[in-house]
Amino acid sequence: AGLCSDKHIYCSEWAASGWCQRNPYFMNDDCMKSCNKCPSNTGSSNWICGGVLISERFVLTAAHCFRDGTQIEFARIGEFDLNNNPDKGGGRTAPKPQDIAVDRVINHPEFGSPCLRCNDIALVRLARPAQMYRYFVQPICLPSNPERDMKYPVSAFKGKWGVAAGWGVTDAADIHGTTLSDILQQANLKIQDKFFCHQQKAKYPNDGMILCAGQGDGKDTCRADSGGPLMLPDIYGLRYYAVGITSFGATVCGDPNAQGIFTSVHHYIDWIYKNMVY
Repeated sequence: AGLCSDKHIYCSEWAASGWCQRNPYFMNDDCMKSCNKCPSNTGSSNWICGGVLISERFVLTAAHCFRDGTQIEFARIGEFDLNNNPDKGGGRTAPKPQDIAVDRVINHPEFGSPCLRCNDIALVRLARPAQMYRYFVQPICLPSNPERDMKYPVSAFKGKWGVAAGWGVTDAADIHGTTLSDILQQANLKIQDKFFCHQQKAKYPNDGMILCAGQGDGKDTCRADSGGPLMLPDIYGLRYYAVGITSFGATVCGDPNAQGIFTSVHHYIDWIYKNMVY
């Protein structure tokens, strides 16, 4: 799922004053809706954040995507290549992506406390149910009881290879978001704790609140990948589970001495189910 909106309450005023043309680097990143840079308007890949569908009505994402009172217009469900419609592959033709209005955003009430990225998780409730398609649009599994469902416990996540996905920046040196991908990208990342991870976990009251993934080979999540999933398969490789939500990383994406930080979905599973109110 992709989420597109403005990041500031004054974006519409700035756009009306001509700032989309005067300062495009800032405005096209922070005021996408007001500058008509949302995918539904231009075919651009300028998303505010990623997300992952967990039911017909809910998308799981990161709370920091909605900082500063950001208002979200819609979620795009079932997208892959922004330049092709419909998407085709594997002998199949996908249905058109669904742009669904957002009914409300439910941020974790303790986001940002006691640390800047603590409790970085949010739910997006869609205004109507997303249409499910067997091969193209299905909700991902949640790690409610990993030992029962995935056949291994949370403690065994460490050392396994997860898959992160998103339409984010593909050039680590790009600080203006001009190299966003038009095609959904994936990166295979090993879940493990290294020095950078230990530094970050020390800021959290419970180190089980986050997962760290990356092995210093240049593969990483980056800007605009926020809110997207980190996925692990069950022991049989049949079903994938969203075990993490992309939260943050090092200043330079792909830093060989750092790792990506993901909000642990299992840690918040009770909060998720409690707030999935239809």
